[in-house]
Amino acid sequence: MSELLTRSTVTNIGYNTVAKIIAFAFQGLANIILSQNLGASDYGIVGFAMIFANFLGRFNDLGIQTAVVQRKNLDDRTLYTAFTVKAVLGLLTYAITFVVAGFSPYFFDNPAVITVIRLISLNFIINTFAFLPRVLLIRDLDFKKLSISEVLLSITSSLIAVVMALNGFKYWSIVVATLASNIVAVIVVARFRPVKLKLVFDKEIALELVRFGGNLFLSGMIVFLLFNADNFVVGSTAGSAALGYYALAFNWGSLICMVLGDVVHSVLFPTFSKIQGDTDRIKSAYLKVLEVVGFVAVFVNLVLFLGADEFLYYMLGKGTDKWFPALATLRIICCYGIVRALLEPLGSVIMAIGKTELLLKANFLAAALELILLYPVIKLFGIFGVGVLITLAYFTQYLVFWPAVRSSLTINAKEVLTVTMPFVFPAVVIGSLFMIMRGYVVPMIGIIAIPVGVVLFIVISGILSGWKLVHQVRGLFLKNG
Repeated sequence: MSELLTRSTVTNIGYNTVAKIIAFAFQGLANIILSQNLGASDYGIVGFAMIFANFLGRFNDLGIQTAVVQRKNLDDRTLYTAFTVKAVLGLLTYAITFVVAGFSPYFFDNPAVITVIRLISLNFIINTFAFLPRVLLIRDLDFKKLSISEVLLSITSSLIAVVMALNGFKYWSIVVATLASNIVAVIVVARFRPVKLKLVFDKEIALELVRFGGNLFLSGMIVFLLFNADNFVVGSTAGSAALGYYALAFNWGSLICMVLGDVVHSVLFPTFSKIQGDTDRIKSAYLKVLEVVGFVAVFVNLVLFLGADEFLYYMLGKGTDKWFPALATLRIICCYGIVRALLEPLGSVIMAIGKTELLLKANFLAAALELILLYPVIKLFGIFGVGVLITLAYFTQYLVFWPAVRSSLTINAKEVLTVTMPFVFPAVVIGSLFMIMRGYVVPMIGIIAIPVGVVLFIVISGILSGWKLVHQVRGLFLKNG
């Protein structure tokens, strides 16, 4: 059983990785084309609308899906009670969002945001129909079908957004693409895992599911504040253009960490749920995942950090400097992306050892720091200061997670440093040298910095780790060959 589960985990991570790579390619290309054809205000309108929709969307689940996935024994009455609760929440959330959207102009400088919020919020209802098949596919660990669904969603969203943007639909291209892609995802998962839809309600079961998801829901609410308070303050105090610059910097700087986080967490959580209590296996998996995820995240974000000028000018600006106000913020968000990628695997560990209250405490600490300082920071230092603040706020979560993980998994700082220093140290050195030389060497362009930085990173990392990852990859190919 152990060997079978291990093989299944590796296979599922493989499916997820391939799906994320394909999705990343389509979304990345689409985002480049959108950046070339849309303005900062377009991104600002959609970004602010998503704040409203996502806030109320937190009430659209209440941790129900996680509770169903984690449940060891699942009967029809529990499954359909969960679906009923999910359906009611979806309808109520949409109705509330429709009304609340009318108040958004009091906080934002463009009234078009009202209609955008109301349309995007239709996803609350649309996604209800994917609840049952998605939950069952996750419990079956059938990530091949889930990955196909995700790829089709990304392709649909990217193609529609690009076609509409090229035809002058501006921010509407993103709105329509979001709705259409979610409809496609619902249809695909329903075909992959057909299940009859019916409403059943058992009060005791419903309360049990909600109680389990309570800490996760509260933690999710705080995570929402953590990830969106910055957008809200930037949009409401500095306007749609400033929010557009900030949103673009954040989206690109945090893209790789979000992709990696989705790949790892979506597989590790249901897998860990099957090996609850086996701390040795959880510890071993955590260190291996941290090593691989950390290396990839640091490498990709370092490359973007070094080539940020050229990326904004040639790739997104189409030979113009229209996105240069986002330059400094993009670089600091690259640092945020690294911090977040290194922290993400701990989420699955915390849930696996049954200490979900730590998620609440950690997120509360980071959110409190961010909320207290956001307004003065943006007034004094602009969107760059906001980027620095959220990086520091996110880092404080280690203060809560580390003591619990250290005691529960009997893991020590030396073990963590052994797997992280080979890629963290060279990144810090190379990034620091780049910023110092950039002030004295003119021009210090990314076309030179990137290849030099990449070679130095690989060589230093390889020496410090004894070329561990290279040997592991080589061994994997030889074994499969």
